[in-house]
Amino acid sequence: MQAAFQGKGKMMGSRQTLFSRLGSLAVILSACAALITTASALQSIQTQEPPLPTDPTPLRDLITNSERASLLAARDPKKIVEVLLTISDSHLNAALAAINGDDYRKSELELDIYRKALAEAGKTTFALTEGKRRLAKKIELKLRDQIRTLDQIDHRFPLERERFAAAAIDQARHLRIKALNEAFASDVLKDPDEKNEQEAAPRKKGAALYFSGANIHDAGAAQLLSGDYLTEEEDNHIREAQQIEPRVRVFMKIADRRLAALSGPLTETTDKKELKKRDEETREWGTLPKLSRAELLTHYKRTIEEGMAKLEDAYERNPKASAIPRALQHLKESTDRHLQLLKSLQPEAEPEKVALSRAIGAAEMANEGARDAMKHQ
Repeated sequence: MQAAFQGKGKMMGSRQTLFSRLGSLAVILSACAALITTASALQSIQTQEPPLPTDPTPLRDLITNSERASLLAARDPKKIVEVLLTISDSHLNAALAAINGDDYRKSELELDIYRKALAEAGKTTFALTEGKRRLAKKIELKLRDQIRTLDQIDHRFPLERERFAAAAIDQARHLRIKALNEAFASDVLKDPDEKNEQEAAPRKKGAALYFSGANIHDAGAAQLLSGDYLTEEEDNHIREAQQIEPRVRVFMKIADRRLAALSGPLTETTDKKELKKRDEETREWGTLPKLSRAELLTHYKRTIEEGMAKLEDAYERNPKASAIPRALQHLKESTDRHLQLLKSLQPEAEPEKVALSRAIGAAEMANEGARDAMKHQ
């Protein structure tokens, strides 16, 4: 199901990668050695403003000498992926440190390296025929932690400078879902030991924290559900919806409310039925604070992403759960409606344009993912 939100693989590009064309270990080593070229240090490009959302400078010209040496020493795709994930960790942490010091430029550069290392790790993994499932699971677990850090970075960037942060978090989400799909794909579950591993995965410690009634799932979810964009009543609805189908319905209701608010305050009316309906809505879901259109769009995006995250978690716990297809159907139908509205909007100020673009991106990823996932149910 997680391939779902990956958006049909468009983030990762073609699955025909360098390693899918290599026929021997010697050639693989040669490919790694190709990364060792005359490199310009990271500092040498810090005086240039990187094109957004991607700097065309290749990864080999951005990583450190020690990182290149580690890649050269890697003697098989598994080791190469492990090194690339280590590189991604290092530069993601550097991006967080930079943004915490309000150095947006430095953080953007580090995020660019992070994205390129991730892309290489994904391409290498998904091109394999043997051992792909194990590596895909390793990537998925790594990304689960990294997305929490990316959320922190993303929230620190002002709207006018967050394109690098937005691109990085979108790529990480796409790749994580693709990795989950590969990890659970039946056509690679050939090793009995691997199958047992997969069956045990949903029972791992912490996997059911949120669904067992706790009001946080992990540090990232705790931050998102801390009340900074939800009303108290909305937060209560999320906690009360213990199953994935009603939980997705709650998130889509919250998203609907943000989109409805984009048209401004409700018109005055004396119709008793309408007044009663509005009063019941307010009592059940709370009163939205006065927000700009850009803020409402940002809330919408975060709501859609939370809904996707909960579907991912539910699928990982039990891919065959009967409620998942119904949740996917509701997500698809809701985002069908949302996209029609979002694409009809005419933003004015730059922050609103950026927020609208990101809202559409989240809705498209959810919609395409739901459609794709339903084909595999």
